[in-house]
Amino acid sequence: MKLSKSKKTLLFIVLLLFFSYCTKKKESSKEIVRVNDAVLTEDELKIALLEKSNNAKLREQYINEWIEREVLYQKAVEEGITKEKEYNFIIEKSKKELAGALLIKKILSENYNEPTEEELLSFYESLKEDFRLLDELYNVNVIYFNNYEDALRFRSTLIESDWNRALNVFKNLTSIIETKTGEFYYSYQLQPANLAKVVSFMNPGEVSVIIETEPNHFAIVQLIKKINRGEIPPFGIIKDKVKERFMVIKNKEVIQNFIKELISDYDVEIKGY
Repeated sequence: MKLSKSKKTLLFIVLLLFFSYCTKKKESSKEIVRVNDAVLTEDELKIALLEKSNNAKLREQYINEWIEREVLYQKAVEEGITKEKEYNFIIEKSKKELAGALLIKKILSENYNEPTEEELLSFYESLKEDFRLLDELYNVNVIYFNNYEDALRFRSTLIESDWNRALNVFKNLTSIIETKTGEFYYSYQLQPANLAKVVSFMNPGEVSVIIETEPNHFAIVQLIKKINRGEIPPFGIIKDKVKERFMVIKNKEVIQNFIKELISDYDVEIKGY
């Protein structure tokens, strides 16, 4: 069948786009390492490491682990491990557990309901004792610098004014690494240890000395509020934790009810223990 000129042109464009796509796909999936027929590509590495795929140390670590895992697997195949009864039993068990876990994830997603403020507050009041602190909880402002002189100037301004004004005055400083305003931290979350120790002796409203948290990293902390170990924090402060606990219990109820329905729907026979 003879093609018209317009059809030949269209066919040429389709083929050109196809080969262009294949070329781009091949280029974007370049090989990083190969062990016989097994290949680790750049795309697979990016998927595994996500936003950390440009971190040289993590890349090297992942590649080395991939090589170790692959050579062990290939040797296991050579030794006949993958044909043994124990291996296949574990594989079948893992397949069932994975399928079940993905089903539960699907069910929870389909039955998710955002809890209301009233539900969370009622839950908090009913289990108040469970939220009694096992550690000190600090409400703080924190700023980190990579220049000591700038940290010193910021601290002086903060003492003479307030947190927001000091931030506004120094907002264009390139030596500022990070700022945290009004964050809550348990004492074990304050790192390194010297920073946690300084905060533990502070009073509300007090500004810390300049703390060197690591070489050329300087922190200044302002303590807003401290809630002591053994106290029950107000609902507003631990609302996220209350919600987390609430959802754990609700999700457990959803799963248990779903499994009960499945047991009644399927032909389950218990012959004995």
